[in-house]
Amino acid sequence: MNVFFKISMSVISIFCLACAPASDRVKTEALPPPNLAEMNNWYPPDAEELQLRRENQVYLDEMFSAMEKLFETYVDILGDEIILENLIRGFSTNMEQLETDFSRSLNAQKSKNETLNKEVQTLHASLGGLKTEIEGLQKLDREKTFLEDDYRAAILLFRDGKYLRSLGKFKKVNKSHYPSFLKDNILFGLGSNYFKLKKFSRAIHYLKQIIDHHPEGDKWLASHAVLGTIYGIQGDSDKAARYFEKALQQNPSEDLRNILTRLLNQTLEKNTNGRS
Repeated sequence: MNVFFKISMSVISIFCLACAPASDRVKTEALPPPNLAEMNNWYPPDAEELQLRRENQVYLDEMFSAMEKLFETYVDILGDEIILENLIRGFSTNMEQLETDFSRSLNAQKSKNETLNKEVQTLHASLGGLKTEIEGLQKLDREKTFLEDDYRAAILLFRDGKYLRSLGKFKKVNKSHYPSFLKDNILFGLGSNYFKLKKFSRAIHYLKQIIDHHPEGDKWLASHAVLGTIYGIQGDSDKAARYFEKALQQNPSEDLRNILTRLLNQTLEKNTNGRS
């Protein structure tokens, strides 16, 4: 608006100057006072006056032309100002919207970060528990690792009559990942130690597992001999005799056959004496 005001004032000033009488703009010799008698008479202008009028008209035409150009410039400037003002207004609105959107996005991100932090803390706690569990499993796995030295020690301790220590070693081996072909040997070691410790019910538990699940092993016949002996000690001679006879029917080795035959004869003799 300041530009328009300045332009308008300049144009008006120029226009007023152009409309002023020729005598005010161009200094000429003073004319004689008019004759009142001749006032109603028309006198055509002389050449000098016509020249002055022509110059004045040219001057006015130039002023009006300049004024039109100024108005055209003003219109262009005013249009640019309006466009610029609209752009600024739109930019301000967009900036406010952007600030609002950014604030919302920032708050959403903060909320998401807080949730992630809680999840990370929970995950850390879970990892701590998982680590403890893994360490426990690793320890258990180490405990279940089969050691040939433990198996050999269990046998040597039994041979030396250290049945409790032998039993402990056999129990440890039984919980380990031992080779499958040792299963009947381990069961027989457990049953034999319980027999030596006179814990016959526990001995029967392990020896029957051999008879029921490992008929192909060499401890199957030996288990019949030990079970028959246990039942004989418990006074069940008939049951003891059945185990001895069943083992003898399987063509045992000569040494085992001699043992089974002697046990069977003792049992049958006991039955005969008991009945008589």
